[in-house]
Amino acid sequence: MRFSAIFLIFISAAFAADSLNTRLASVMDISPLRGIDFNDDDGVIYAFAKSPKLYSISHLGGGIILDSISWSGSTIPSGTDVAGRWISVSGGYAYLADWNRGLHIIDVSNPSDLRDVGSVSLSGQPRSVYPVGGSLYVSSNAAGVHLIDISDPESAVAIGTYDIGGTALDAAIWANRTMFVAEDPTGLSAWDLASPSDPLGWLSISGTAGGVEFCGSESLLALTDLDGAVNLVDIAAPSAPTIIDTHRPGGGSLFRTAFSNYLLLVAAGENGLWIYDLRCEESDSGFYIPDVCNIVDVVTTGEFSTSGDVACAADADGRIWFVDLSDFIDYIDEADRPSDIALSIYPNPFNSTIKILLSGGVGASDARSVQVGVEIFDITGRLVADLPITNCGSPQFVPTPLIWQPERSLGSGIYLVRAKIGNSEITKRIVYLK
Repeated sequence: MRFSAIFLIFISAAFAADSLNTRLASVMDISPLRGIDFNDDDGVIYAFAKSPKLYSISHLGGGIILDSISWSGSTIPSGTDVAGRWISVSGGYAYLADWNRGLHIIDVSNPSDLRDVGSVSLSGQPRSVYPVGGSLYVSSNAAGVHLIDISDPESAVAIGTYDIGGTALDAAIWANRTMFVAEDPTGLSAWDLASPSDPLGWLSISGTAGGVEFCGSESLLALTDLDGAVNLVDIAAPSAPTIIDTHRPGGGSLFRTAFSNYLLLVAAGENGLWIYDLRCEESDSGFYIPDVCNIVDVVTTGEFSTSGDVACAADADGRIWFVDLSDFIDYIDEADRPSDIALSIYPNPFNSTIKILLSGGVGASDARSVQVGVEIFDITGRLVADLPITNCGSPQFVPTPLIWQPERSLGSGIYLVRAKIGNSEITKRIVYLK
């Protein structure tokens, strides 16, 4: 079956190595996470922990927990990848894919008083939930995609299953008529929602497709895979999805994506958070890569604008990274991008002073103009120290030891050391034990 084609005017080009700025706003320590969602209705972040546990969080002030709730659900076995849309918030309820327990539902109408609604038992290992009106689509690995009636969320009931023949990791619904499923080993399959037995078509990719998200239009998908590629897929003809562009942000597994206005954000696991600007003839990119991370999901707190917005990235190792996107204004040539940089800090933890050693090549056309410096933030994102370094003017930055002794007013806790050479940066956590 074919639907009438809906064509998207899209400027397609191969990946360009240009970069845009990104910077850390703050970081919040929390339980290891499966996924994250932002509710436009109440302006609250909802983070789904592996334990399982749900947090309601205000993104203001570097992240403030409003409430949390636990239940006797399932944890994820060690070594299992966390690809999938684990949480979706809609109509005052959070829908959670609860691995081998099925579907779990939490009433979030009052973010400061979360209420457990209960579970729906489902076969397989649910790892993705996608609500559309009174229906919910739950991707459940080898068990396919379950269809759940959520017209009354407190009495949700399973009403059918799409047997996709592979491993379903994520799904997205097009125009209430077609379901696109990210799966292994096919890649991307398309299904007529009126016929749960036969696919309309499919798109083969080399890796295991782990995430699928609409990308600015109902006729363009961002399809991520666990082998390190994000494919932009034209689905104007659902029976014949076509890849029109591919990016490989840093290599390694890719998980969820988010899109708003003209920016595509990619949760790139241990390679951090990558952002693509799709306005241009060449897809410029920016990135924020914490020293240690496993970013598996990302949301934004509203429409992007040059006046500033925040991306909230969920870390499977137990953090939420709040990344400021307000610097996405000027393009930077590859010639001006620094090469690898390294940051050494000793001792850590510390109780008096630390020694900071920054090294790396600037790789710039005019090394004398490259800015080099070290900044230290507290856990709320407040700048507590600024340690500028004078560049010697050579293409290879000469390591310069820095000594930092916290002011007496600073208390014990976690601090962030951010070092920059030109437009490249690296951030490490330190622990101050007073």
